[in-house]
Amino acid sequence: MKPWKDCRDREKYDPDNLLLLSAHFDKLFDRGLISFHNNGKILISPLLSKAERERLNLCGNEKLENVPSSKMCDYLKFHRKMHGFK
Repeated sequence: MKPWKDCRDREKYDPDNLLLLSAHFDKLFDRGLISFHNNGKILISPLLSKAERERLNLCGNEKLENVPSSKMCDYLKFHRKMHGFK
């Protein structure tokens, strides 16, 4: 979640700085087109058009399977801030 270039050494290997996502979700996440609330609910960037969301089958109700740990929430917060999510 937090890019290696921005990580301290211990953060690079921190399992809480990792999300296992399907390929298309991973690409959207890396590009900052989706992120997640601390409760695991998806956030979708307004840069994705309605047609793109439909093509990707994103309805906005998606959630991570497991609620993020408090440490993981710190990395998610960094990701949201980096990509302009509120």
